[in-house]
Amino acid sequence: ADGLIRLWRRYDSIEGKERALAGLSYMLYAAKSAFPSIFEPFPPDEIAVFLADVLRESFVPERLTLLGDDGGRLFRIAGDEGPLPARQGLFVARHLSPVPIPVDDAHRETLGEANLTELKAVYSVVLPLFCGERRFFYLLRWGSVACAEAVLVLELMGGVTSKAMAINALHEERERRIRELSER
Repeated sequence: ADGLIRLWRRYDSIEGKERALAGLSYMLYAAKSAFPSIFEPFPPDEIAVFLADVLRESFVPERLTLLGDDGGRLFRIAGDEGPLPARQGLFVARHLSPVPIPVDDAHRETLGEANLTELKAVYSVVLPLFCGERRFFYLLRWGSVACAEAVLVLELMGGVTSKAMAINALHEERERRIRELSER
């Protein structure tokens, strides 16, 4: 009987690992497919919305909200309705890193007390992105792909997208200056 139980547990654990690897494979495939489009010459706001679509497709979250920050207020750009965070903690920080922040007690100080209380019931993770003065926050509630690897793929996508936004903003600035010089 013990042998059958061990065999069943081994079979059950392999199936779970295979499922996790299949999910990771899909997330990486979606990221690979999205990267060329992320570097197209679009304004950062359009790239932010495109990334929201990619995240919805690749992570299949239960909930996804994209927030914008105009320096004075947070507002919903795309995705699901949800609570707007208070302007404290991460949501007022001058320097952001495109690293996913779990919405849990360990990150109370990072998110701010009121935000943790408000967001914890609705979201699992916040991914901040920035491009100069433009700031974006992706709020996700994990669906069936919640795993350590998903956080790493999310961080990869955030970092690459942040760089693409910066490159495109520089491109926009260069084009604007060329137009100004042409008009003189």
